[in-house]
Amino acid sequence: EMLQSTEERLSNTAEVHPPRILELLDLSAAPNHKGSFPDIDQPLFQPYPSELVFQNFSPGQTYKLPLLLLNNDKVSRQVKLEQQNSVYFSVLPSSDARSNIAPGMSATFTVFFTPHENKDYHHRLVCVTEREKFEIPIRAIGPRAILDFRDKLDLPVCPVKASTEKTQLVCNVGNSKAKFRLHTERPFSVTPEFGALDVGESMQVTVVFQPMNTGNHSQDLLLHYHTGEDVYISLHGSCEELTIHLEPDSIWMENTYVSLISTRTVSLTNHSDIPLQYCWTVCPSQQEEDLSLLSTTTKFTIIFKPEEARLYQQTIYCDVTGLFRFLKHTHTQQQKIIIHNSCLHCFKVSLFLLCRGSVICPTIHFSVSELNFGDVAFGFPVTVGCTLFNPSFVPVNFILRVLGDGLGSPSVSSFKQISDESLKDWQGHTARDLHPCPVEFTVSPAAGSVRSVSDVDIKVTLCSNTVRTYQLSLVVDVEGVGEEILTLPINARYINMLNVQTYSNKQLLKSFLSQQNESNMSYWAHLHRSLFSISLRLKIFFPLKRET
Repeated sequence: EMLQSTEERLSNTAEVHPPRILELLDLSAAPNHKGSFPDIDQPLFQPYPSELVFQNFSPGQTYKLPLLLLNNDKVSRQVKLEQQNSVYFSVLPSSDARSNIAPGMSATFTVFFTPHENKDYHHRLVCVTEREKFEIPIRAIGPRAILDFRDKLDLPVCPVKASTEKTQLVCNVGNSKAKFRLHTERPFSVTPEFGALDVGESMQVTVVFQPMNTGNHSQDLLLHYHTGEDVYISLHGSCEELTIHLEPDSIWMENTYVSLISTRTVSLTNHSDIPLQYCWTVCPSQQEEDLSLLSTTTKFTIIFKPEEARLYQQTIYCDVTGLFRFLKHTHTQQQKIIIHNSCLHCFKVSLFLLCRGSVICPTIHFSVSELNFGDVAFGFPVTVGCTLFNPSFVPVNFILRVLGDGLGSPSVSSFKQISDESLKDWQGHTARDLHPCPVEFTVSPAAGSVRSVSDVDIKVTLCSNTVRTYQLSLVVDVEGVGEEILTLPINARYINMLNVQTYSNKQLLKSFLSQQNESNMSYWAHLHRSLFSISLRLKIFFPLKRET
């Protein structure tokens, strides 16, 4: 709605509501005072639209909206608008306006709006009928942030006591910086709960669905902007129980001598494709360590080691994600493993498991798809920036490096070459095979840590000292995970567009280079000896293109 023009918003407005009555008048003084059909809390005329809203406007332009006043009475009535002083809003009646409006007919007006600034405006029109005065609000909405959330978010089907999630990349498509808060109720949760996005920026928002009961679940995700607007996004999720079997559901241990042991085996089978968590406890309320149950059958060994001669009975409970209750007996409320013997005492449950898992790397990503320096010139540094996002819930220690950069000494800028008298020859490594390729890229910061659900700004500077087309990569090494976890392409091209003439002294060349900077031209120059047989040390040099 906020992306629509003023006219589009009006065409999509279907609801009307009675206006706020400011004052009741004496109807007996009206020409037709035999009574009125509408109730006293309803005005004789219903305005449409109920509120006039201007949006997505530009200062200095004039915008207009029609205003209709519909006669709700059974007799002809008179109506007029009181002009309120405003340099921004004005009202004109239609050319065929009449003093008396027949029942069911409308009086038509045009409301004009001329903004001077890009900001919010508020005004009102006072409508006077034969029975009351009521107001019609006018609102002009200035720049607003707009996050492109979907109207409805459906979460994947989730087993009971497990969790599923869905992540959406949200962008600020409005024309103002967004400062916002997100909130929802169980069984849903959202991260991050707070955020800020400049125009055009984006971030990941994750909604988690963790139901404790089977069935369909719905909640609203509240998006609250710092400007006061609230937006509601519908969240829906379905929860179901899975097919899980414990066999057998009761066992009888063999008669066992004191100090000896006997064993029996039970199995827990997960018939779904979803890995589940389970734990064994002696009582239903006891919390034990959760273990993972994959789509397979896991076997457990019950060990019985009596210490005295008597009859023992023990119940062990298994709590499994995917089931609302503990595992059940056939025809009973709770699943229990009942172990009987005529001379038993001590029971232990030993779990023999084959555990499998995978490591999920932190989901870091850059704010851009590439670093494009465009056309660069020899010896003049160019800096571009980007942002490294960490939407995961753990901090990430990173190292940034440019894959394919040179291994020699750092490249030299034209300014340093000209201003440093000690530099007799260019250190830019233009001669073939005389030096290792220079280090031409500088990354800041080259290493660091980005907090969970946070980001860090990155700046990459290229000072070209070689004649080439750059097609390299900025790579991210993550501590404890691996190298080159993330790659960002780098593109640049050397150009030589300067048709230079001889300069007689160093100060004149400095002035020339300063002029090129002021005109934003990426032209470069280099000093060499013996240019056009001049004995001075100052000269212009163009690096020769290397053969490929």
